[in-house]
Amino acid sequence: RSPMKAAMAGQFAAVMLVATWEVRCPLAAAHTIGSFNQITHSHSTSSGPLRMHHISSCAQCGRPPKGTPGSWCPLPPKCIEFEFDADHVLGDPLGTSTAPCRSVPCDAQPYCPKGTLNLYTASNVSIPPSPPSPCPTAPPPPTPAPPLWHLPARCEEGDVNALFQWNGSWHLMQQWHARPATSIGHTISSDLLHFTRLPDVLTSGSSSDEQCFDGSASIVVRSGMRTPMLMIDGGCGMKGPGSIGCMESSGNGSTGGVTAFPTDVTDLTLSNWAKNGPTIFEGCDGSAGPSPVIVNPVTGQPQLIAIHGHGEALFEATSPSLTAWKMTDPAFLPARGGGGGLWHPLPPNVNGLSADAGSGRWPTHIMQLDASNGDGAPTFALVKVDAATSKVVNLSATVAVDLGTSVRYGQLSSTGGTGVGGSLGDPRTIHVSWLTSAAESSECVPATIDSGALTAFRDLRFDPRLGTDGALVELPIAEYFALRGKIINSTTAMPVPETGPTAVATFAPGPSAADTELNFSVSVGSAVSVGVACDGAPLLPGHGCGLYVNFTTESGGSRTDPNALTMVTMTVVDRSGGRPSGPVTFPLFADESTLPVRIMTDTRSVEVFAGYGRGVYTSKLSSNFCASTNCLITVMGKAATVTSSSWGLESL
Repeated sequence: RSPMKAAMAGQFAAVMLVATWEVRCPLAAAHTIGSFNQITHSHSTSSGPLRMHHISSCAQCGRPPKGTPGSWCPLPPKCIEFEFDADHVLGDPLGTSTAPCRSVPCDAQPYCPKGTLNLYTASNVSIPPSPPSPCPTAPPPPTPAPPLWHLPARCEEGDVNALFQWNGSWHLMQQWHARPATSIGHTISSDLLHFTRLPDVLTSGSSSDEQCFDGSASIVVRSGMRTPMLMIDGGCGMKGPGSIGCMESSGNGSTGGVTAFPTDVTDLTLSNWAKNGPTIFEGCDGSAGPSPVIVNPVTGQPQLIAIHGHGEALFEATSPSLTAWKMTDPAFLPARGGGGGLWHPLPPNVNGLSADAGSGRWPTHIMQLDASNGDGAPTFALVKVDAATSKVVNLSATVAVDLGTSVRYGQLSSTGGTGVGGSLGDPRTIHVSWLTSAAESSECVPATIDSGALTAFRDLRFDPRLGTDGALVELPIAEYFALRGKIINSTTAMPVPETGPTAVATFAPGPSAADTELNFSVSVGSAVSVGVACDGAPLLPGHGCGLYVNFTTESGGSRTDPNALTMVTMTVVDRSGGRPSGPVTFPLFADESTLPVRIMTDTRSVEVFAGYGRGVYTSKLSSNFCASTNCLITVMGKAATVTSSSWGLESL
């Protein structure tokens, strides 16, 4: 029997344990398949007693692997109880020869001796003189269903290059075609929900230094006209002469990448773009990943930053066409970001907070900088730039806005977008990333090019009350409420049980697209564990959940937030293969009476938003535990009550 692991990862193991047992075949005497509502049957037949053959491996006699249809070790475990008596005699173990396999029918049931956990199968058929046809193997697992309400992503490299609003339409651009001929794909939407794919904006050449890689979009003024602009590195089909590296391409050392502008800014779809290149980057020195363009408010000079060594360099435009640039500060930032830069003005405050709330809005910008989560992760620093000198005068620590380590290479919506007829555009800062773990497989060929997925679109905000500097938080955009169908499940002020998990939401077996809101009434000393994609008995051997999200609370007086009534620590235990970057601790303020937790699932992914967006986790989600039973969301803990509602989400 495998040891029980505390799903709370040590956070409150003394209070409660969430079991994560497994059936560990092929250990002969270690099967946790017994004692599950076993039924005693009489097996005496006119043909004689049943010979009981000991099973030492789930996959013996051609049986499928554990947990798949037809396996000796199904999930959930099912076992018929028996006793060695006149009706049941001990036969040869299946592991000693092939002969016993021939006597066991393909649809034979697993048996467990009464009072033990060993696994047997039975037959009273004589061994035939020659082996019969092998037992049929289980069919291959079904191809994972495509995402229902997420946009697809390229399975090889699904970086998001651009997100901007123009004339009321949203344009998302991402790395699309597989190598050796990459492209920048283009899809548009009027509501950030329903998208239409258009022809690719840019296509690459065939050589490795002519591919379309990282980059960004900006809304700029060019030749006196406001226009969207793309800046992509990698050559993107327009490599210059030479072999010195610049912008992930090669040329004379000062050229690399391309710029592109729509040929007709009045075209509602912006279907056609003119590509210019290679772009001039004087003093490039191997820089890469150009950021969005920001106009310096004092000098009026268009500026961008790009990866340079282990940091970020500052470039300024030397041509009004924005196709020529010069490095002006090789050490603008001491750390580097992922491709595309994500240099952006500070987002708006969270709703209801004035500019001078808490620590105030001392940062002028935010910057994605790589940290322990890896390259291109959603880890941001707050930055203050002195516009007169174009120098960074204050830089905060780098903090993850999402604990999921497979969330990578995203983009923030460009500032200066326009609404219908050129009116003022959406003021939000929208954040979307590539969820690398959601791809169907590691193989990426044209037939499965869109088997990956993006994250949900998030509304990124600044909360000046958090910590000493303020902090970024994010929640799903409000548009997703429109995808909700009828309420499937609900609870009202239900006490969270201490002795075992209780379901608060029940969905059909297998993956589902759903949106669940949990509001926990907590106090200092409360503890809550939320299980996602659970089968009906997550504490029993062989059962469990695809994800556990755990919360503990303590007094706010021990932390730096003077207005915090309660501090909450969020810890994730991911049994679907994801790797959380670590726990996160955030406050609940005196006017916040509940701990809200929103869980949004799709066919391949889960996104958790806790504490008003202060704790976020995104990853792939496995429904293996509930592939053949209803999938549950469960709660367990102490000193807490929960009010919840769940909705199905419509497919896009």
